[in-house]
Amino acid sequence: MNRIKNLFILLSGLLLWTGCSDDKEVGGADIRPITLSPEQDAVTITRENAAQTALTLTWNDGSRYAGKTAYTLELALKDAPVAKVHKVGEIAANSHSFTGAQLQELIVGEWGAEAGDPVLSLIHISEPTRRRGIS
Repeated sequence: MNRIKNLFILLSGLLLWTGCSDDKEVGGADIRPITLSPEQDAVTITRENAAQTALTLTWNDGSRYAGKTAYTLELALKDAPVAKVHKVGEIAANSHSFTGAQLQELIVGEWGAEAGDPVLSLIHISEPTRRRGIS
């Protein structure tokens, strides 16, 4: 009976020790906040610049993980009555660009805003997946 009690105390201590590990460390990766930076604060889309890059977003690496990381970029119209989120997934680089035509299709076509009206968008970057090579 004493042996079972000692084993129970040992296992309880081990469980408590592992349950109190630092949540910022996942699989050996030190997780840091991702900082998203637009190249410019405002974009004006015209017929003349529709084919050109209108907006470039860059961000820092969210971890020191040795494997490849795939990011997901989420854009939404600020103060929209119905939240319509546009997702761009599986981005391997730490930046993504949109042409004027892509932004116009998103704002007018997908979100239903009127052409010529100014819009504000909310942009969020996340690191939901990590890609690992198979050896």
